[in-house]
Amino acid sequence: GGYSEELVNHLLQVSFTRDSLKIQQALFLKEVLIVVLNGSGKFDEQTASAFVSRVNQKLLNSGVESEDSLHVVEQILYTYQDIITEGNLGPSLITVVEALLPVINSILQEGLPCQEEYNNDKEGDDENADDYENVLDACLHLLDEIVQKFGEDFYQYFQKLENHIQGFINPSRGITYNINGVGTLANAVEFMPHNMKAKILPALP
Repeated sequence: GGYSEELVNHLLQVSFTRDSLKIQQALFLKEVLIVVLNGSGKFDEQTASAFVSRVNQKLLNSGVESEDSLHVVEQILYTYQDIITEGNLGPSLITVVEALLPVINSILQEGLPCQEEYNNDKEGDDENADDYENVLDACLHLLDEIVQKFGEDFYQYFQKLENHIQGFINPSRGITYNINGVGTLANAVEFMPHNMKAKILPALP
């Protein structure tokens, strides 16, 4: 496999408090996950699937716990972009995506603990404004990667997220959100044309 089973198990059990360590932990687990998804580990399919679920859950927990910062969440989303791009398409990758969907849904509704904390800050925490925007940006780019990977097969999931994405096209959200929202819908039209064109094209400005 090219990695120490003892080290992997340790990193699956330990929880760090520093953002920098959480991000490094996520980067390591990402590489392990890609190895297993691509069948170059020492597991049979059933064991691989169970291992993928375990690593995936640790990654998700690292990114959505209440004390985690916007920056950690952003970096976890980027690790998932790499996992989706580099991982072989198969049952284990589908398991990863299905576990991701509730997190993506929460982010698009701006309901993760770190997002709610930012929005509830009555002082107007301008120094975290870029981090807040970056989380939504990373989430939409992750969704783009998933759509490109799965194509029409992903539409049953994507349609549950469409309204949240279209909300970013509202002019009140600002130009960056508008661009990213339109980009994600346009990406969906390109890679899921059968299901998307008739429904989405009229919604694009």
